[in-house]
Amino acid sequence: MLVYTAWCLIIDMRVSVFLLLVFSSLPSFAAAGVDAPLTASIRIENYGLYQLLDKSDQSFNPESTAGYESVINTRFIEKTDVIALKKNRVFGFNYAINDPNTAEEWVVVDIKISHPLTTNFLGHQSTGFSRQSAARLKADGRYHNGAFYVFTEDYEMVPGLWVVSVIYRGEFVARQSFSITAD
Repeated sequence: MLVYTAWCLIIDMRVSVFLLLVFSSLPSFAAAGVDAPLTASIRIENYGLYQLLDKSDQSFNPESTAGYESVINTRFIEKTDVIALKKNRVFGFNYAINDPNTAEEWVVVDIKISHPLTTNFLGHQSTGFSRQSAARLKADGRYHNGAFYVFTEDYEMVPGLWVVSVIYRGEFVARQSFSITAD
């Protein structure tokens, strides 16, 4: 039994040395021009002012600035980062995610809205919020959706710097700042 165990250890050591030599040479393949796995990226498309075409029923969300959220359908109007305060005014952007490492129909993203201090109808003060959303795979091989904000309540009508961000897999970020004016 002792001889057999020793023989297995010698074989294991030879295999280990062989595997060590093989795996230690792998980085040289990458240096020699073999492509590394591609990484994901997000691109902003059409940031600015949008027209509100349709809006779903409100669902209560005390963490959001308005205290609720809706799914909206929009149409791009104008590329701008200066937005005048007006009820039902929609601003934000469409985005596309390129991720060659996934083939899912939907991917999860986090939408983050940062803004000047507001106080909603519940007395909750806020400088922003985050929520989960999803982007859908389209025919061009990229995932598409939009990140928007709609001014619907008087207490949201706060001028200043508002920032809309999309975070994918905790690290890939698309971010657009908007200067909201009291005009």
